Amino acid sequence: MAAVLGLVGLGAAALVLRHRPPAVPHVTAIRQLTRDGTGKDLVHTDGTRVYYSAFTPGGSDRLLQAPVTGGDSVPLETPFRRPYIHDILPSRNQLLVEDDVRLAAADPLWSLSTTGGSPRPLGGIEAHQSAWSANGQRIVFANGRDIFIAGNDGSGSRRLLTAPARVLCPRLSPDGRRLRY
Repeated sequence: MAAVLGLVGLGAAALVLRHRPPAVPHVTAIRQLTRDGTGKDLVHTDGTRVYYSAFTPGGSDRLLQAPVTGGDSVPLETPFRRPYIHDILPSRNQLLVEDDVRLAAADPLWSLSTTGGSPRPLGGIEAHQSAWSANGQRIVFANGRDIFIAGNDGSGSRRLLTAPARVLCPRLSPDGRRLRY
């Protein structure tokens, strides 16, 4: 009888622990990484450097990078007038970049190496938001209310859905089977 009660108690304890809500995360430290005085949007990292689109009141927008440990920001040279980073693929050191010259409208999407070189156009993709899949084989992107998917070179683009409103921040789940926006 004591053994049965012990097993029931262990089972109840396991059930309580299994359904316990996860701990609430809390901030343990804050560190200032840059001191360049620019506005920043959609910051991305490859683990060693932080990449961001920097905006100044005079309109001289550019891409900057800084070490994750902090330090001086260094420009990432591009031919774009208003470069805007959508996503980073850390394993390939590639940024998805839009030259946001039409502001609220979608613009051509480019792949830009973080180690230098010329940007590479991604087929005929025009997007105002985009992201790589976890394995880097596909790109999910938004143009207005439509969400599309294409190969990592921009080929084979097809519409997945039309949302009821403008789509922001489309992302694929790590297994590529679910879409979040």
